[in-house]
Amino acid sequence: MKRVIFTLATLAFLGLSMNSALAQGGTTGPLTWQLTGNTLTISGNGAMPDYDYAPWYEYREFIETVVLETNVTRIGNSAFRDCISLNSINIPNSVTTIGDDAFHTCMKLTSITIPDNVTNLGKGVFSWCKGLISIAISNSVTSIEQHAFSFCTNLTSITIPNSVVTIGKWAFNSCERLTSITIPNGVSSIGIQSFVNCKDMTSIIVSSTVTSIGDDAFSRCTSLTTIDVDSENKSYTSENGVLFNKSKTSLICYPAGKMDMMYVIPHSVISIEYAAFSYCTNLTLITIPNSVTTIGGNAFWCCTGLTSMILPSSITIIEGGFTDCLNLISITNLNLVPIAIKPYVFNNFNISACTLTVPTSAVSAYKAAEVWKEFDIVGGGILVNPVSGNSEYGYTIGNGLYEGGGRSTATVTAVPLGYNKFVNWTKNGVVVSTNNEYSFTVIEDVELVANFEKGDVAIVETDNYPSLRVYPNPVNGELHIGYAICDNAICDIVIYDLMGRRVGAHLYGRPVETGRAPSLQSTSPETTINVSHLPAGVYFLKIGEKTAKFVKE
Repeated sequence: MKRVIFTLATLAFLGLSMNSALAQGGTTGPLTWQLTGNTLTISGNGAMPDYDYAPWYEYREFIETVVLETNVTRIGNSAFRDCISLNSINIPNSVTTIGDDAFHTCMKLTSITIPDNVTNLGKGVFSWCKGLISIAISNSVTSIEQHAFSFCTNLTSITIPNSVVTIGKWAFNSCERLTSITIPNGVSSIGIQSFVNCKDMTSIIVSSTVTSIGDDAFSRCTSLTTIDVDSENKSYTSENGVLFNKSKTSLICYPAGKMDMMYVIPHSVISIEYAAFSYCTNLTLITIPNSVTTIGGNAFWCCTGLTSMILPSSITIIEGGFTDCLNLISITNLNLVPIAIKPYVFNNFNISACTLTVPTSAVSAYKAAEVWKEFDIVGGGILVNPVSGNSEYGYTIGNGLYEGGGRSTATVTAVPLGYNKFVNWTKNGVVVSTNNEYSFTVIEDVELVANFEKGDVAIVETDNYPSLRVYPNPVNGELHIGYAICDNAICDIVIYDLMGRRVGAHLYGRPVETGRAPSLQSTSPETTINVSHLPAGVYFLKIGEKTAKFVKE
C-alpha cells in the first residue's frame, strides 16, 4: 500500500473530515485491523507480526484508542511506535508477549496494565512514554529488557513483581520522578546504567538474590541517600547507605545525594568500581586507604566539590575517574613509578592548573610520563610506604611524604583485623620493630612491611560465664549485655564476624568507632547495643578478655 502521510491541513484542503479520511483497514498476519475515527481495533486469532512500520503507521498522529480483541496473542515489535496521541489501550489476557519498542514514544499514554500471561517486557517497550505515570506489571513477567522504561520522565512509582529475574541495562534510564524502588527477590542482575539519571530517587532496596550490578547503575541519582540490601544478601552489603560487595573489597556506589562532605573508604576495599562516586557534588574530601589497587572508569565523575586528593602507593590501575572534576587543583600521588594512564582519565579537566605532588625522587619520571607530564609537578619529600604482608589479616596506617635528611620522624601503625595478630615490621626482609606503632627518623624512601599471622577465635559460650549475660540470643534488634566480669572498670566491647573482621567497637560507656558501630545506650553494668543493621549470621562479642557468641536473625 502506498504510504500517504495526512495532516490536518491536508484533510481540510481536500475537503475531507477526519473520520471519513481515517476509515481505513486491512490485514496484518493472521489478524485484521480497522481504524474508525480515532479508534484502532485489531481482531482475529494469533500473533501480530513484527514491524518496522505498522500498516497504520501513517495515521499514527490521530490514533487515540487501541482495542485489542480477545484471541490476539502477541503485540509485535514497533506496533504502536510514535502513536503520539494514544491515551488508552485494552490488552486482553490472551496476549503473552509485548515486542520491542511496541509503545515507544506514546507520549500521552498515562497508565497501562500488563495482563497476567505476559512474560517479557521487550527492549524499549515503553521508552519515551513521557506521560506514563503508573504501570501495573503482572506476576508473570520474568524480564524487563534494556531501555524498557527509558525517559518515562513522569513515572513516579512502579512495583517490580517477584517473578522478575533480570533488569536490563538502561531499563529505567532518566525516570526522573521515580522516588524509590525495591528490587525483588529473584532478580539476579541489574544492568548497566539501569537507574542512571533517576534524579528524584532517594532510596533503593537491593534483594538478596542480586549477584551482578552493572557499571554506572545508580549514576546521577543526585537525590539518592540510601542503598539498602536485604539482611540475608549473599553478594552485596551496605554500610551507612554505601554499597559494597559482600566482603567489602569492592566499593560499588556512594550515593550522590548523601550530605557527607568527607568520606573515609574502609581498609578492606581494594577496588573502587566504575562511577562509584559519580555526581557526588557534596563530597569535598575523600581518604583512600593504602589497600586500594584499582580506580574504575568515571569513579569520581563530576565530583565538583573535590579540591584535593591523595592517591596511595597501593594503586596500580586507574581506568578513568576524574572527568569534570573542575575544582580539583591538587593531587598527591605516592607512587614512585608513574602509573600508565589514558588521557580520558582527566577529561574536561584543566591539567596544567592542577599541582601534582610526588616523591621528590620520582619527579623526573613523572615529567617524562605521558599525561602526568601535563601537570604542574612538584617534589613533596621522602616517601614512607607501610604495606600489609597479608591484607586479610591486617592493614597499615602512615603512608605519606616527609621531609628528609633526618629532619622529620614518621610513625607507621599496623592494625590487625579481628583476632589476627601483628608479628613485626620488616625492611628489606630484616626485622626493624615488633611494636604495632613504629617511629623512626626519615632518611630515604622506604617501604616497610607489617607482618601478621592468623589468630584463633576462641569461642567461649555464655553459659560458662554466668556473670556475662548476652540476651536475647538469637537477636534481631537490641542486644542486652550484662558484664560484671569487667568489675565496673572501663573495658572494650568489640564485635567480630565469622571471618574475624571487626564490625563494631565500644568502650564501656561510650562508642569509640563511628560508621557501622552499634550505638551504646547505657553506662550501667548492663548495656544495650542496637545490632539491627548487621547482616544475619553468627558473631563474636569480646568484652574485656571474655568472648560470647550470638546469632543475628
